[in-house]
Amino acid sequence: SPFKESTPLTAEDKPTFIIFPVPANDYFTTNVYYEGNKDIVCNVYNLFGQKVASKSMVTQSGANEIQFDISHCSAGMYLFDLIDSEERRVQKFSIQR
Repeated sequence: SPFKESTPLTAEDKPTFIIFPVPANDYFTTNVYYEGNKDIVCNVYNLFGQKVASKSMVTQSGANEIQFDISHCSAGMYLFDLIDSEERRVQKFSIQR
């Protein structure tokens, strides 16, 4: 057979942090992968360091989709900050109008 049987993905193989669409317009979505339940806080900052959006949630095991309404934000570069009990991850993204 030309197809190989694949082995299940481990946590290291799975994407942990994806933001789309890029550039964002009125909203953006992030997909975050976790092995189990975790308390997380997600913040969006402008480049002046002002928090423009925030969400707190408890993740489920596997992929977690989080959507942010950013229709009130002006065009430019922003930072998305995801904090859990073990680490803080930051990613730059842009809003285009």
